[in-house]
Amino acid sequence: MGDRPFGLVFLMIMGQLISGCMSDEEMDWPDRVDSECEFEFENLSCSVFSTALEIPIWGLKPPSMETFWMIDQSGLLIEISASENSTLLDIREDVSRCHNEQGLLGFEFSEDFTQTGLILLSYIEDGSCLGDNKAKLILSSARYDGQRIDPDSVTSLTSVKQPYRNHNGGHLVSIDDGNFLWGIGDGGSHGDPNGNGQNPNTILGSIQLLNFINGSLSEVDDDDSPFLRSIHIGLRNPWRFDVDNQDRLWISDVGQNCWEEVNLITWNSSSNFGWPLREGLNEYHNLNSCETSNNSTSSDFVDPVHQYSHSGGNCSITGGLWMDWGPWQFHDTYIFGDFCSGSIWTLKFVDGSWEPEFLGSTGTMIVSFARGPADELLILTWGGTVYALSE
Repeated sequence: MGDRPFGLVFLMIMGQLISGCMSDEEMDWPDRVDSECEFEFENLSCSVFSTALEIPIWGLKPPSMETFWMIDQSGLLIEISASENSTLLDIREDVSRCHNEQGLLGFEFSEDFTQTGLILLSYIEDGSCLGDNKAKLILSSARYDGQRIDPDSVTSLTSVKQPYRNHNGGHLVSIDDGNFLWGIGDGGSHGDPNGNGQNPNTILGSIQLLNFINGSLSEVDDDDSPFLRSIHIGLRNPWRFDVDNQDRLWISDVGQNCWEEVNLITWNSSSNFGWPLREGLNEYHNLNSCETSNNSTSSDFVDPVHQYSHSGGNCSITGGLWMDWGPWQFHDTYIFGDFCSGSIWTLKFVDGSWEPEFLGSTGTMIVSFARGPADELLILTWGGTVYALSE
């Protein structure tokens, strides 16, 4: 396995800073550092896919197109192509970057994109960086005209109040029939002080079901948020989730003091994952020590299929994709990593349970994974480089 270019002591300190073992609103984030493309994964080659973005957050291949689209946290949507890269959309003036967890956080193509050019965008609106947070998580649509996306076409569809600046979620995943899943964090701060994860009267700390077709949201519920339905609750900050070829939803939920977790459930089966009453499989205590964590199972909560601790420089899970494509070594596994340590694992079903396998460390801070235009496994990093793993 590749050696970490950063010292283990540095990684452990960095993990303490990011993990939430201090007030999330006040924590210090690390410098943005990249490593060389020297990942030692068996029979796989590593190459640099792109350096076009400052902080790459997510990437998708457009339907019926030969290019690749990526969003930058600052508010840019970039087209990556063999000939040249181009900016498709610039909404930096409309996006807040007051906090390292704010910005442009997700995008998806509408089901009828090839006919309408419509996409969905998820971002934190621009607002004052002074005082209490007033910026909302926004879901908008925008229209691609075959060349670019006119900023004037960006249309707000719905929004979510955010009491603090962190734990915004923001990921979007298309399912079918115009349905999408939208991840919403618990609202931020430390330890979910308002108990949003278990509050049925808020959509914070959840994954929402929405329907977007013919350029507008359709009603999916009858409550105060008629266009959204809380389909999974009890989440802290679902930073990436994926629906596999068996309609199972894989959720990587970022932990607080001690535990990072991977959850697995049928996407349309309503579920409660327990936050803030528990963290992973463990009773949650709003303390700066993991020694008080006790195994805690409840019939009210769905247990994670995997959890890992903050030892060895780990601090924050980065999901994660179900692999029924790409390098054959990863087939029939769920792949995920850790932001701080740069470590990557897979989960594989063996003898009735999901077993983790440590693949190695990238030596860089992993923001996201994505499926590349040629089925490469892309690794998006905090330092700005996007790496590709291929056979």
